[in-house]
Amino acid sequence: MALPRGLQIKLSKARQTDPVVILEGARLTGKTTLAQSLIEQGIYNEYRSLADQVDYSAANYSPEDYIHSLPFGTIIDEAQLVEDLTLPIKKLIDADPTPGRFLLTGSARLHRSSLGGSDPLAGRAMPPFRLYPFSQAEKAGKPTTIVDQLTIGDPTGLTIPEYTRNDLAHFFIKGGMPGFPPDLSRLQQHQRSVQYIQTVVNLPTFKGRDVTTIESFYRFLCASTSELVNVNRFAQGKSINRKTVGDYLDLLEETMLIEQIPGWRSNQAKTEMQRPKLHICDTGLASSLAGLDPVDSFEDFGRLAETFVANELKTQSSWSETEPRLYHWRHRQRSEIDLLLVDSLSNIVCVEVKSKREVNPQDFRHIDSFEAAYPKQYSRGYVFYTGNKVVPFGKHKWAIPITALLH
Repeated sequence: MALPRGLQIKLSKARQTDPVVILEGARLTGKTTLAQSLIEQGIYNEYRSLADQVDYSAANYSPEDYIHSLPFGTIIDEAQLVEDLTLPIKKLIDADPTPGRFLLTGSARLHRSSLGGSDPLAGRAMPPFRLYPFSQAEKAGKPTTIVDQLTIGDPTGLTIPEYTRNDLAHFFIKGGMPGFPPDLSRLQQHQRSVQYIQTVVNLPTFKGRDVTTIESFYRFLCASTSELVNVNRFAQGKSINRKTVGDYLDLLEETMLIEQIPGWRSNQAKTEMQRPKLHICDTGLASSLAGLDPVDSFEDFGRLAETFVANELKTQSSWSETEPRLYHWRHRQRSEIDLLLVDSLSNIVCVEVKSKREVNPQDFRHIDSFEAAYPKQYSRGYVFYTGNKVVPFGKHKWAIPITALLH
């Protein structure tokens, strides 16, 4: 039986209000399994996949005839493989905008603007939903979220499972890829990770590219997870044109293997950096492909801890009520904050990640700087750490165990 996913309720609701729903996610994050479960529950009626050669050939040969042949309530899996489908979909829903006609899924972002320089589905489809690798709660069969408690609720009521630092390190190593069995050895996980990245870079998205170099670049990024994006270092080391490496970075983001979290900047402050911070989509992939060892290396633990927290908050936010957007903050002279959760009203929650069991007021100094600079936008501040208690540090500031994200 498939594990329940946190996005399922939102997808079901979107089917009731929108003629076209789009679900994106990296390869093997469980899109097909989720799509088929929506069929089994009667939320959609028909499942087609463009990974199937017959469907692909028919859709590619005559997109309009293919679309008109599909019954109402059809899921089209891997829709990015024939992007010319979007125009006949537009025509069909313009004639009949009844909600629930299509769900489109893809292992790469659907380039809906490729037709005539405009998006045929603009105003006809919500922004795409993103299916991330399993959150730890999803892996346990409970797709819960603590994001709403962190942003508008009472964080002192959080459930804190008791795990050691080494337990946390093993959560980082295992990650959340649905296609990776939980009982793999480190060697088996490394082999599975290598096979995974080789499969992804052979998708049509990477056609005509130097896939060996892209694989090498992805390993480099895995070793750099939780850092500011720096393609120059790789380009210089490999004597490759910087623009080419930048194109590779865009392709890896397009296939959702990485996430570039933008820097938050006010309209006035020129000393705040907008340069994005990079996180690998899954700590298990990062650990395996870069040889990171969070058990024996304090530096590796810290690097993966920040990506783990970022990925969990990003994943849980996708089905939370508040749905905050994620940023980081870096002031050139004074301060930096690992993550900002920014809601639709621009209320901002600051999050720092520390790889230690003890927290003191000094650990909140960057959060204090942000609050002083933006008192009207600042809402709350948290320091995630490896202890086991939720502890207040003044008004609207708390130390929160990383293990709170596991429940």
